[in-house]
Amino acid sequence: MVCTAKGLRDQRFRLSAHTAIEFYDLQVSLGYNRSSKGVDWLITRANSAIDELAKPPTWQPTTVKPPKPTTGE
Repeated sequence: MVCTAKGLRDQRFRLSAHTAIEFYDLQVSLGYNRSSKGVDWLITRANSAIDELAKPPTWQPTTVKPPKPTTGE
């Protein structure tokens, strides 16, 4: 459930046909009868990878060469 301005709403999302079939197969192999349990399982297993995505990249400054002096002609 998601809290919106209009109150609590179900959170639904669409999957491509191929992904939906893979997800259904995973759900069945885990013995879950509700897709929400399958999503919970996936998020729990992927938690460390999700945390890595949330980290900002390490800042690595580049070296900038100063401009060459010009002659005042």
